[in-house]
Amino acid sequence: MGFFRTNFVKNHTYKVYDHPAYTNPQLIGNVTRSMLSKVDPSIIKGDPDKLAKRLYELANIADPPMRVMLGLEGPAMFGPKLEKDAAEREKFASWAGGLNFDE
Repeated sequence: MGFFRTNFVKNHTYKVYDHPAYTNPQLIGNVTRSMLSKVDPSIIKGDPDKLAKRLYELANIADPPMRVMLGLEGPAMFGPKLEKDAAEREKFASWAGGLNFDE
């Protein structure tokens, strides 16, 4: 999913817990919050109202996709990973066979 300009990013309105299990700066949640605190919301072009409408449209089509990338950043962020995953699946596709009982 791409980025959408919401109050979550704009106001940094998320709660951060003080418990030691959550304060390690290397935890993914803390890394994410640190990155978000440095984002200028005006550079985020995704309109959350348009996203909500698109999700509603997807929910109302006869055969909705299992996964769909929304927002222009989605394909740019995940495209290379998906290509790598597809190449790896193809490389090891033959490993799927030969695992049934010998009867």
